[in-house]
Amino acid sequence: MAGNIFIDTNILVYGNNSLSPVCAAAQTKLQEAVNTYERLWVSRQVFREFAAVVSREMLAAGNPDFIKLESIIQQFERDFSVAED
Repeated sequence: MAGNIFIDTNILVYGNNSLSPVCAAAQTKLQEAVNTYERLWVSRQVFREFAAVVSREMLAAGNPDFIKLESIIQQFERDFSVAED
């Protein structure tokens, strides 16, 4: 396995949006990273950006589920190493 990789916000946003035409590609890239690298890193900034984008999408769809959004981010905290600001 290789060393470390930083996961960009876009991979997480698209990978968690089943309506996105690039959802499957984003999920595949993320799985490749999991299989290739020892540690996957994100930052608190990535979490903030993810929350901003996903909450806007939820509001636009008329389905704001902030408990679900919080749950997703908590799962990210378990799955990734988090670089503090």
